Amino acid sequence: MQMKNKNSLKVSRGYRLRVKTHNLIKNLQVITSLSSDQVLSKSCMLYYKTILEQNGMSKTEVSK
Repeated sequence: MQMKNKNSLKVSRGYRLRVKTHNLIKNLQVITSLSSDQVLSKSCMLYYKTILEQNGMSKTEVSK
Protein backbone atom coordinates (compact mmCIF):
# COMPACT_ATOMS: atom_id res chain seq x y z
CA MET A 1 0.00 0.00 0.00
CA GLN A 2 1.39 3.40 -0.97
CA MET A 3 1.12 6.38 1.34
CA LYS A 4 0.26 9.69 -0.26
CA ASN A 5 2.39 12.68 0.57
CA LYS A 6 0.38 15.08 2.75
CA ASN A 7 1.26 17.97 0.42
CA SER A 8 -0.23 16.17 -2.58
CA LEU A 9 -3.58 15.56 -0.87
CA LYS A 10 -6.33 17.28 -2.85
CA VAL A 11 -9.45 18.63 -1.20
CA SER A 12 -12.52 18.93 -3.39
CA ARG A 13 -14.46 22.11 -2.68
CA GLY A 14 -17.36 21.34 -4.99
CA TYR A 15 -16.93 24.34 -7.28
CA ARG A 16 -18.82 24.00 -10.53
CA LEU A 17 -17.18 25.70 -13.46
CA ARG A 18 -18.45 26.35 -16.95
CA VAL A 19 -17.25 24.08 -19.73
CA LYS A 20 -15.34 26.95 -21.34
CA THR A 21 -13.54 27.54 -18.02
CA HIS A 22 -12.55 23.87 -17.85
CA ASN A 23 -11.28 24.09 -21.42
CA LEU A 24 -9.24 27.19 -20.60
CA ILE A 25 -7.69 25.43 -17.60
CA LYS A 26 -6.86 22.40 -19.78
CA ASN A 27 -5.26 24.61 -22.43
CA LEU A 28 -3.14 26.36 -19.80
CA GLN A 29 -2.10 22.96 -18.43
CA VAL A 30 -0.92 21.86 -21.87
CA ILE A 31 0.99 25.10 -22.49
CA THR A 32 2.65 25.21 -19.06
CA SER A 33 2.91 21.50 -18.19
CA LEU A 34 1.43 22.25 -14.76
CA SER A 35 -1.36 20.57 -12.80
CA SER A 36 -4.82 22.11 -12.71
CA ASP A 37 -4.22 23.18 -9.09
CA GLN A 38 -1.01 24.95 -10.06
CA VAL A 39 -2.66 26.64 -13.05
CA LEU A 40 -5.57 27.85 -10.92
CA SER A 41 -3.32 29.03 -8.11
CA LYS A 42 -0.99 30.96 -10.40
CA SER A 43 -3.93 32.41 -12.33
CA CYS A 44 -5.62 33.60 -9.14
CA MET A 45 -2.40 35.18 -7.86
CA LEU A 46 -1.88 36.98 -11.18
CA TYR A 47 -5.47 38.26 -11.13
CA TYR A 48 -5.12 39.31 -7.49
CA LYS A 49 -1.92 41.27 -8.21
CA THR A 50 -3.53 42.90 -11.26
CA ILE A 51 -6.49 44.11 -9.19
CA LEU A 52 -4.19 45.46 -6.48
CA GLU A 53 -2.14 47.36 -9.09
CA GLN A 54 -5.27 48.80 -10.73
CA ASN A 55 -6.50 50.06 -7.37
CA GLY A 56 -3.09 51.34 -6.30
CA MET A 57 -3.06 49.08 -3.26
CA SER A 58 -0.40 46.90 -1.68
CA LYS A 59 -0.86 43.48 -0.10
CA THR A 60 -0.38 44.96 3.37
CA GLU A 61 -3.25 47.41 2.84
CA VAL A 62 -5.56 44.55 1.92
CA SER A 63 -4.68 42.37 4.91
CA LYS A 64 -5.48 45.09 7.49
